[in-house]
Amino acid sequence: SSTDEAVGVVGIHHVREGIASVGYWVAPWGRGRGAAADALCVLRSIIGRNAEAHTIRALIAETNAASRRIAQRAGLTMNGPDTTTCPDGTNQVVALRYEISAR
Repeated sequence: SSTDEAVGVVGIHHVREGIASVGYWVAPWGRGRGAAADALCVLRSIIGRNAEAHTIRALIAETNAASRRIAQRAGLTMNGPDTTTCPDGTNQVVALRYEISAR
């Protein structure tokens, strides 16, 4: 982002079996600035220093094109559908698994 204004959040849900599960959210008025992709890159650097995590994973609703673009801009690649679902409004949809090495 071009300012220091907070426009959303990014964080680690948990680390299990060497995989750091991450998520992010950006306020509607802060979208389109690249802040989420930038924040994911910073988070990757932080996770990379954690010896327990070798992979970063984001589960993204198949229908959430904007979130999928954010993950791709941050260097994550889609590794297929997951066995879980994600919420999309009031519906549950296929979750796509996006991953990148933590190092």
